[in-house]
Amino acid sequence: MRPITIICLSIMIICSLEKAGGATYYFDSVSGSDRNPGSRDKPLRSLAKLYDINLLPGDSVFFKRNSSFMGNVILNDSGEDGVPITFMAYGMGEKPRFSNLEYDENYGRLFDVSGSHIIFKDLFFFNCAIQYKSRRRAQLLGAIFMKEDTHHNTIIDCEFTNMPVGIRDNGDYGIIKKNYLHDSTEPLNRYWGPMGIIATGNYTEIAHNTFINIRSTGTFWGADGGAIELDNHENQTGLRVHHNFSRENSGFLECYEHGSYRDVTLAYNLSDDYEKFLGLNGTKGWRVINNTVIRSRHDNNGFSDFIWFREWYNPNEVVFTNNIFITRDVGMSVFGDFRDDIAQDGEAQKSNNNLYYSFNGEVDVGKPLGDGDCIADPLFIDFDNRDLRLRKGSPAIDAALDFGYLHDLDGTAVTGKPDIGAYEYMDGPRSEELFNGNDLDDWIFFLGDKDETTDPSEVWEIRNGVIWCSGKTDGYIRTKKTYRNFKLAVEWRWPKSIGDSGILVRIYGADKRWPLCVEMQVGGTRTGDILAIDGELDDGEVVDGIHIQKCLGENKEREIGNWNLCEIACNLEQVIVSINGQEINRTTGTFPYQGHIGLQSGVAPIEYRKLRLMPLD
Repeated sequence: MRPITIICLSIMIICSLEKAGGATYYFDSVSGSDRNPGSRDKPLRSLAKLYDINLLPGDSVFFKRNSSFMGNVILNDSGEDGVPITFMAYGMGEKPRFSNLEYDENYGRLFDVSGSHIIFKDLFFFNCAIQYKSRRRAQLLGAIFMKEDTHHNTIIDCEFTNMPVGIRDNGDYGIIKKNYLHDSTEPLNRYWGPMGIIATGNYTEIAHNTFINIRSTGTFWGADGGAIELDNHENQTGLRVHHNFSRENSGFLECYEHGSYRDVTLAYNLSDDYEKFLGLNGTKGWRVINNTVIRSRHDNNGFSDFIWFREWYNPNEVVFTNNIFITRDVGMSVFGDFRDDIAQDGEAQKSNNNLYYSFNGEVDVGKPLGDGDCIADPLFIDFDNRDLRLRKGSPAIDAALDFGYLHDLDGTAVTGKPDIGAYEYMDGPRSEELFNGNDLDDWIFFLGDKDETTDPSEVWEIRNGVIWCSGKTDGYIRTKKTYRNFKLAVEWRWPKSIGDSGILVRIYGADKRWPLCVEMQVGGTRTGDILAIDGELDDGEVVDGIHIQKCLGENKEREIGNWNLCEIACNLEQVIVSINGQEINRTTGTFPYQGHIGLQSGVAPIEYRKLRLMPLD
């Protein structure tokens, strides 16, 4: 496809298209036109048209998937508490792509944000500030750049690659969550390597992000860069960094040397990086809890450190609890003195209930063990292939202090006494999320009417992390994978009126309007009926050639607008259905024992979310 190029450096958003809050604007770089009004049927084409729109609280800007835009937007408008301005994707396909190659064009930024209460969701950013004539400064970079005095901005489910800095949030109360930042390897300048997120404000939450291969080997230091940088020359407080996955970066988190960083919590993160887990300066009141840290990757270009501290670091101000620390070999100390310009007393470092180990020799903790600390093999499931979950018998099981966290890095519930490290031990198979909240890349579309002119995005779409179906035509979506014996949990609701839909299990054979499968009916008084399409049931009746086992008792479906929970247990020939926590149907029959999972389109708009499957084998 062909990108749309604009240059927007000093233009401010003007007020020529004023609308009431709650307005929607659509952009499609492939089939849109800047002469269009910006509706879904007639979308705009280029980012330049955003400068003709006065965005109000509650407004939404949608970018068509498979679109590509180039340039940058200076965004001065703000939402309000509870009514943000939202920028997000619509339709099916790949995330809309945004690029600004030139550093000398507003520092390569894509969204230059002066407003507050703004959400960016499901967008893809790449190739930012990679062409430059002057020296690039880290303080000016960021594909999404939030200025000082901004607050309550959110970046969620976005992707960033090939850029010196993905996100820079200089504001307060920011949320940076569930993003994928990866494969950025060019240094910013002679001294600094690339960074995923730079945060300078207060009370920022950085959570559930994935960082992979953010590093450069061409800097003054040999290798540099990393996942997260705290960069405040004064006081920075209240940060929460939790449930992040970091692999093959030049470090997980570093504090700039001239700041003061107070009341910071790092919890349930995985760091499997080339360099330091933490680089700490001016830290006060830090809690480092339930992290799994692996320092086994060799990097001859950078420093072979684990955790380093500047000379004004106070070991009494950081407490390490419930962490697993794995060192590479003899000579690498967890709390050691790694560089000449670092002078810290490792023996005074506070720690408790941590597990230390080296697979290649005796581990050097660098200090006496604290209360509950131990040196032992954590018994990972498969360390060589980086499955760092715990095996039965691990000394980390039930050995941690409880800080009130509800889920581990995998999303597994923390029950009873917690385990040391980022992963809770689970005896038995782990559940699988069938819908990732972002896209339907793992699903197949079948439009029942075979109308080749119907765009699947007119029937199925992701809206605010929910699968939305218009009901415009019949058909279904199904998983690419097949499943045998399982318990499936699905939530659904009718946003406006009750229609006729269904949850399909064990879909087998060719896709067609009525595939061979078992259907759990969704819709009014028939909710909970079990239908064997092209199969047979041992009980029930035959209606229009379809075997049906009707549900027991009164309708358990909640009123329009409320979410319902359906649980379907399939074990060999038996199917059991529960609605909103109450079993209402069960049957046995002759149908496939293995197949796909599907969601049916049904007459009226319907929404689905939280599709979780637990294997029973």
